[in-house]
Amino acid sequence: GQLASYIVASLPILRFQARRAGQARPLRLARRVLFLAALVTLAATGSRAGLAIGLVVALALEGRRLLSARVLVPATAALLLFVIAAGFGAELPFAVRRAAFVARPSAASLETLSPSRHYQWVAFERETQDAQLLGVGPGDFQRRVTALAPAAFRPHEMHNTFLGVWVETGLGGLIGVALLTGAFLRFGVEARRRAPDAELAAAAGALLLSFLALQAFGLFAYALRMRALWAIQGLLLAVWSLVPWPSRSRS
Repeated sequence: GQLASYIVASLPILRFQARRAGQARPLRLARRVLFLAALVTLAATGSRAGLAIGLVVALALEGRRLLSARVLVPATAALLLFVIAAGFGAELPFAVRRAAFVARPSAASLETLSPSRHYQWVAFERETQDAQLLGVGPGDFQRRVTALAPAAFRPHEMHNTFLGVWVETGLGGLIGVALLTGAFLRFGVEARRRAPDAELAAAAGALLLSFLALQAFGLFAYALRMRALWAIQGLLLAVWSLVPWPSRSRS
């Protein structure tokens, strides 16, 4: 998850760098190649949520190019080969099997598809029945879910940021994380809106998209453990500090 989160966060930044004015054409081409290489590497990590969010970000940034015939035809051919191989029971690469785990209809239940997540939900439902307000205590969810799950499928944490905070620190912790998320979202929006020049506005927009992508990633992983999230939040705060605000100009 750590590697996938870094790549997801880097996609908008790479796109911003490729579109900067005044750079040499070879450098711009190299940055676009790096953008595509990041997507391929993201698929190779085996992170299903990371790949899905990365593709959504790529479509938002490069929709026209990715939906062109030069890209759609090879992608459709590759998808057909994948479906045929899966139908004949071929042993697909690990990253492909992880990213397309629904290819086989026999694996229908969450317990079969992702045993670790199944036991997370069982533990979450059990613990939040009696500890909705105060939670079970920081770090205590892992100990409780360990008692339910077999050794091979013991998760270290809840694979959802907000639910993970809720089950361990209760509603108080959940509200705190929600307020923190909203604050950084405001930093990004205000920095983009009030930026004194187009380049700073584009940089703020790229960081804001990175932040939103990581928050979406956090619905399927514990984002507070992702170093990329804290790095992007720090960059958002730095860009926000460069933007003139009315209160600052009056002082």
